[in-house]
Amino acid sequence: MVQLYYSNAEFNAHLSQAEAANSILNAVQSDRLAFMLRMEFRIQESEFRSQNSELRIQNSEFRTQNSGVRIKCVTRGG
Repeated sequence: MVQLYYSNAEFNAHLSQAEAANSILNAVQSDRLAFMLRMEFRIQESEFRSQNSELRIQNSEFRTQNSGVRIKCVTRGG
């Protein structure tokens, strides 16, 4: 036989269980969101470091080319 009604105490117990389950779910979702944000930050930080390294390489190549031009100017003028 199916119970058609709950006593006030039973209803409150079910409500408390539902609230506890909801709190746990919210905590898990918050942890997942925090984890995803940390991963996204790490990815962006890694991409920034890669771009920074590429710029340093380009700057180094430019300085190398620039120093070669200076040497040519000095030797031809002298």
